[in-house]
Amino acid sequence: MKSAPQILTAAADAIADRAASRDVAAERSMARTVKTFAALTGHNINEREGWVFMAVLKLARAQAGALNPDDYVDGAAYIGLAGECAENVPTMPLEMLNEPVRASETRRVLEAAMFKRPTTHVVQLEFSQEADIAPPSRRQK
Repeated sequence: MKSAPQILTAAADAIADRAASRDVAAERSMARTVKTFAALTGHNINEREGWVFMAVLKLARAQAGALNPDDYVDGAAYIGLAGECAENVPTMPLEMLNEPVRASETRRVLEAAMFKRPTTHVVQLEFSQEADIAPPSRRQK
């Protein structure tokens, strides 16, 4: 297995290689992808969420079968692309970032995705004082 800096360098190289193979300055197809996805399914996600989805896909694949370094290289690239577009895509309101998030619901959704258990409803995270996880500034000592 490669070291973390090698994985990150390979991820950067993969992003550049995809642009070069398509003869464009920067290959950024996620905006088109999420528009197509919305047209096909009626589900709207933004560009950042599309990149995050792809990173989660790579995490799920990394849990199955033999080691494939590509899962980690591509996952790192997708997180980088999500970060690149995060400044331009609205996310959670700033005041909510200091609120605790219920870990149990988040854990259930991630486990369902990683272990192929279907979910049939939209998940809404709850914010409350009794939550399992809280930002360091809000944790009780």
